[in-house]
Amino acid sequence: MKNPFDYFDKIYCVCAKHETERWAHAVTQFEKVGILDRVEKFDEVIDLDWVNSEFGEGWNRTDYCHFKIIMDAHKQGLENVFIFESDVDFINTDLGLMQKSIKTLGTVDWKLFYMGGIPHMVYGVENQHLINASMCQAHAYAINGKYCKEVAKILKNNKMPIDQVYKRGKKFGLSYGSYATHPRFVVQEDPDLLTRKQVSNIMWERAVEPMIDLHRRGIEFITMSATHEGSLHRKIINNLKKSLDLVGVPASTGFVGIEGLEKNTEYDKLNRIHGILEQGRSCLFTDPDVVFLKNPMEYLLKEFEEYDLIIQSNVREKEELKYFKKILNPGFCLVRSTELTMKLFDTKETLDLLYGDVRVDETYFNSKLNSSDEYFKNLKIKILDEDEFCVSFENYERLKELDPYMVHYNELPTRIFHPKNKIGRMKQNGHWFI
Repeated sequence: MKNPFDYFDKIYCVCAKHETERWAHAVTQFEKVGILDRVEKFDEVIDLDWVNSEFGEGWNRTDYCHFKIIMDAHKQGLENVFIFESDVDFINTDLGLMQKSIKTLGTVDWKLFYMGGIPHMVYGVENQHLINASMCQAHAYAINGKYCKEVAKILKNNKMPIDQVYKRGKKFGLSYGSYATHPRFVVQEDPDLLTRKQVSNIMWERAVEPMIDLHRRGIEFITMSATHEGSLHRKIINNLKKSLDLVGVPASTGFVGIEGLEKNTEYDKLNRIHGILEQGRSCLFTDPDVVFLKNPMEYLLKEFEEYDLIIQSNVREKEELKYFKKILNPGFCLVRSTELTMKLFDTKETLDLLYGDVRVDETYFNSKLNSSDEYFKNLKIKILDEDEFCVSFENYERLKELDPYMVHYNELPTRIFHPKNKIGRMKQNGHWFI
């Protein structure tokens, strides 16, 4: 097998001339993965006063070294360049796994590629070997040659430590082009930076591994919100994320995909779930006006081994519903991709609604579910316990007596509850966390 680092045109290690011990350590690390003969030591003497006068204050010598390497790579027309810092420590030397990450990298339009660091936001999982993520710690990463000029310009225009620029990838247009290996292969060895190593360990376990686990299970976890309609919608989304974070589900680092209701059609929610099912993936969907009080993931995933659809109940019954008497709420559900679930969530099918209600998508869903015995006989459905997965308007007086996984602030059976009033209810119940 060729060395996976053969993918990169040049490999540099930033190390000042006087840092002899650090260089000796770096040499041992590069020997571990068989690339010592390819690594060029970047040890130019950097006059920081000149850097400050030429570019403005904000960089240290190492930051400028990165910038210089990237600009030189652009001028040389390199396809890509890899940059190490001399405190690199390989914690995994499995070249086969590295090769799988780099092979996947070749299938995406990447800008930055990390072999370690601290995950800031995880935007998606390409496969179990590569994640789409913005990262902090630029001690072992590559830059795609066709984006070297763009990356260098962003660094020059935003004078702060470069890993802080990379961390804010969404702000600077780098996030969706930033990828990292899974598993990580390197950490920073410097004992003075021990806290960084510890934070890296924690964040990989907290932010990356749960998403890899969902990916392996073939599940996408999403919510949808009309955030473009104002700050109240954005606050409700942020409260959802915070509630998940507090119970150990890393929503703030990207575990939950947040999608906009830009079309604002009546069936956006059902259509998006259907789109995921069509891709052969399962979907865990939550409305944004849900507050989580306990971590439901272990319970849901265990139940999902036996069911095609796990769904919340609105408690209310409708005599028009022949098979499932209670109104089921697709605003919180976990759905397996099968022919029957794809049919259930397909809103292109013309249907006579069995009853009238304010939420057309919910009415359509329940009417379809009860339109024949097809779903009742052939679909394995788990209706969640109403005391553990609560709808607030049916349980408002009892909430303090319950110990639920979540409360869904889907208020009032006769009309849509205004976001301002939902927030007020959440605050009254101690469910407002931002």
